[in-house]
Amino acid sequence: MNQEFTRKKVNSYANICDICHQYNEAVLHNKFWGQRSCVEHYKDGTLRCSTCHRLKQPEIKYVDLGHGRNLCSDCYSITIADPKECEKHIFENVRRFYTGLNLNLDEDISISLVDKDEMSRVRRRNYEMHRDIIGLATNILDFKPIVTISRCTKYEDRIEVEKKANKLTMAESFAALFGSNKDNKLLLLFARPDVLMGMTLAHEMMHKWLRFQGLIGDRKPERLVEEGICQVMSHMYGKWFCSTGFKYSSYNKTDEQLQFTKDLNKYYANLKKIDSDEAYREGFKQAMHVVKENGLKKTLDCIVKKGHLAPKMEEDEDNYEDAKGSLPPPKNDVAPPQGLQWVIVQ
Repeated sequence: MNQEFTRKKVNSYANICDICHQYNEAVLHNKFWGQRSCVEHYKDGTLRCSTCHRLKQPEIKYVDLGHGRNLCSDCYSITIADPKECEKHIFENVRRFYTGLNLNLDEDISISLVDKDEMSRVRRRNYEMHRDIIGLATNILDFKPIVTISRCTKYEDRIEVEKKANKLTMAESFAALFGSNKDNKLLLLFARPDVLMGMTLAHEMMHKWLRFQGLIGDRKPERLVEEGICQVMSHMYGKWFCSTGFKYSSYNKTDEQLQFTKDLNKYYANLKKIDSDEAYREGFKQAMHVVKENGLKKTLDCIVKKGHLAPKMEEDEDNYEDAKGSLPPPKNDVAPPQGLQWVIVQ
């Protein structure tokens, strides 16, 4: 049995479901959030927050974003949905974070927000895809308009969205087809908590930074190396935002919102370690290990020069296996479903 799942005896109070408030012989316990629920609630249509993955409790308000996405009141309170607000509070923060690390980004990268339906539609075409963000800089073979979010207005219990169709220009398409770093576009899933949108963008910007260093085609690092270092940048951004980055925003977080932001960041840090995709999961663990041992600069220098994580591989290619052996060994066990960090309580 996977280490995330254990059985233990508890008192009768712990067998009360937080969703229906009924006693059950066996309830699921989300170890991180402390939520207990009947197994049936994961398949009976009970709403589940799209970001923190908690099931809806009767006393908690949820906001419907459409296309099957719902946000709990905690996540909704720290969500920035309007494109202009995202540019001001999120995109600039990611640039500030990279600048603080002496990593220069191409200023011509444009970022657009899309809903889940458009994200899924574009995902079926030949674009670079990285979870909740899509890069439109590779293999663009058609010129179908992309429907982006032009304006969002948040209300207490709902959100109003305005959209517009944006046709890809010929110049942008040729730039993508011929591998130019210019005229890049990124599509980011809209209406997510500020820290998560920043983490997603920080991950993608490392992909772009590696491309700017000439790591394309045959020079492109193996997927585990690239996704691993990108996950590290996402993780580092989350820690930076929770300690310093949020202070640059013009809007003020309450103490409760700041604490929830920190909790959400910690939750996603845990998810990185059990990601179902091996390149993301093991890549993150290995890259994090090397960055802690050698520092970010040496690690990035080595990736750019050799395509490897550990700098000592530069000294002698014969030492590759020794260096590889210093990294955490990959695990073959199957990770639990994303967001389900729970134990079976009986």
